[in-house]
Amino acid sequence: MSVSSILDHLNLPDQDGFLLQDLAAAAWAYTENVIGAPIPEPTPLPLVQAVSMLIGHWYECREATMIEGAARQVPYGFDELVQSYRRWVV
Repeated sequence: MSVSSILDHLNLPDQDGFLLQDLAAAAWAYTENVIGAPIPEPTPLPLVQAVSMLIGHWYECREATMIEGAARQVPYGFDELVQSYRRWVV
């Protein structure tokens, strides 16, 4: 995922490129950790969307977000998008 595609997703002018690169790297690593496996190639569109949502959330909310009185660290819908790619360990 390129910085320009992230800028397009967030509807931002060409700014904060280094921050977005760092957020993208962290979001991909977080997603791999959540699913318990490397991201498959080619990357499935639900995982691209989940990572894009996560980058946008982390860019806009640089701390936990309060939703109806409960703090959330990831945006609503992220878990649903990555759920089918999750590897469960017995």
